[in-house]
Amino acid sequence: MIDQVEQHEVPETNNSRVMSPILHSQSHCSSSGVVQSQSWKIDERYQTIIKEFPSDINDTSEMLRYYQGKVHRGRPLDVFDEYTMLEGETNFITVDRQNILPTTFEEIKEIEDPASTFEVDFYSERAQDSGGPRREWLRLCNQKIKEKYFDSGLKSHLASDYYYAGMIAAISLLQNGPVPRYFSEEQLDQIFVQNGPCTSKCVLEFRRGLDRLGIYQFSQHINQFISIFRHHQERLTVKSLIQLFPPQFSEEGSNKLQFEKIVYNKFIKYVREAAAGRRIATLEDILIFVTCADEIPILGFAKQPFISFHEVSIPETVRKEKAQDSQVCIK
Repeated sequence: MIDQVEQHEVPETNNSRVMSPILHSQSHCSSSGVVQSQSWKIDERYQTIIKEFPSDINDTSEMLRYYQGKVHRGRPLDVFDEYTMLEGETNFITVDRQNILPTTFEEIKEIEDPASTFEVDFYSERAQDSGGPRREWLRLCNQKIKEKYFDSGLKSHLASDYYYAGMIAAISLLQNGPVPRYFSEEQLDQIFVQNGPCTSKCVLEFRRGLDRLGIYQFSQHINQFISIFRHHQERLTVKSLIQLFPPQFSEEGSNKLQFEKIVYNKFIKYVREAAAGRRIATLEDILIFVTCADEIPILGFAKQPFISFHEVSIPETVRKEKAQDSQVCIK
C-alpha cells in the first residue's frame, strides 16, 4: 500500500524582481475587438495582500506559499495526518470527467468566493475529497485548457471561455494543483509582460479570470513571479519517484522484514521497467495512481507519500486449491 506526510520542495534559483503598484487593468476589448477604455478592480483583500507583500521574499515558490497562505480560506486543502478530519467551508462542485471543461465552467459560474477550498465530486463516483479528487480535477482541466485554448494559438471565437480558463489557472496555482505552464513564450509575453492597450480579448478575459484571485495583479506587482509560469518543471526520474515513496519496513530481525523487502524489490523493478518503456504505465501514471497528480506540486505534498506493507490472509479454499495443485504437480 502506498499512502500519503509534509514535504517541501527545494527553492528555485532567484532573479531580481521589479515592483509595480498597478492594481487594476488598463484596457478592455469589446466583442468586436475594438479596444475601449475601461478597468476592473480586484478584491480589496487581494490589493492589501499585494501591497503588503514582504520585500525579503525572493524565491518564486516561497512567494506562492506566502500568497496562498494569505488568500486561501475555508477547509484545509489536504490531509496532514490520518488522525485529523478535514473541517471547514468548501466550494462543492460536481463535474463529469468525460466532459470536464463544460461542466466545470458551468459550476464555477456559481462560485462566489474561489479562494475557499474546492471539494470535487465526479459524476457517479462519490469519492471523499481529501485533496486527491481536487488535484485530479485540476490536472484534467489544465490538460484540456492547454489543448483547446493554447496549443494551436489563441482562439478569438472562444474569447469568453478564457475568463473561466483564467479562473481555473488561478485556482490550480493556489490550491496545490498543477502550475499552468502551457503557454508559449509569445503567449506568456502577451498575458503577463506586454503593457499598453489590450489587442486580444482572449488575453483580457484570461487576465480577468486570473484576477478573481488577484494572480494577474500579483504578477504585475512582482514581476519575478511571472517565471513560475515558464516551462522548467523537471520530468520524473526513477530516482525522484523512488525517493518520493520511502518504504516503512518492519523492525530489523522480524520475520515480516524479509517478505517486505521482496515486495519492495518488485516495486523497484516495476518502476525501472516503466521508465524504460517496457510497461504500459509511465512514471507519471504511477504518480497519478498514488497522488492524483502528474507532477510533484511546487509546494510539495502536505502529507508525504510512503509505502507500507500489510499481510493478506489467504482464504482456506484458496489454500486447499493450491495444495491440490501441488499434489498434481508432484505426481
